[in-house]
Amino acid sequence: MDDSRLSYLTELAHEGVAWASWYDDARLAIEAICDPRGWDSVRFACALSALSPRVAVRRNVGLMAALTRGEGPQGLKATWAKASAIWRNPDGHEVCDRMLAIADSLPPGSSYKTACFAANLTGNMEPVTLDSWMCKACGEPVKMMASRPWYIDTTTAVQTIAAGMGLTPAGTQSAIWHAYALGEGGRVAMGQFAPLLLAENWGCL
Repeated sequence: MDDSRLSYLTELAHEGVAWASWYDDARLAIEAICDPRGWDSVRFACALSALSPRVAVRRNVGLMAALTRGEGPQGLKATWAKASAIWRNPDGHEVCDRMLAIADSLPPGSSYKTACFAANLTGNMEPVTLDSWMCKACGEPVKMMASRPWYIDTTTAVQTIAAGMGLTPAGTQSAIWHAYALGEGGRVAMGQFAPLLLAENWGCL
């Protein structure tokens, strides 16, 4: 990554630093939902992450709520099938384990994005979740999500910025994401995620 782009991402991270606790806030919200119901918060986070590709934040939450209520696939196929395998299958914890293991490697593509998202939501703040907004912040087309060199380059850049700011890599990514997405008029910012989670109609206690 060239110096000008690294400088721009650093500026965004400082601008959005108030959002650096987003993953911690979301994890606490997930635990507040799961604990009284006797649900596994790790499986919840993994299923929620599996439903996240190419949907707005509000829809992501709504899809997960529908899954907990035992409803149908909501017009989805592949992502719903994966989320169902995590949430409804007795062996769903094994799917979670495989998913979270991906976050410790560095393959390209949406499966890596959702794995990192799940890892961050379960308290592992080292993986860096990279999505279409992060591609745009880096001045790259969304197709770059399929590029291993781009993933490595951008992850390294976020880690470098995090070290300089004394933040976690995940917190730094959240800061960059918010500053860029809100600046571009993101329809539902990630900052609303925890309140949306807590306000949703989840499955029965």
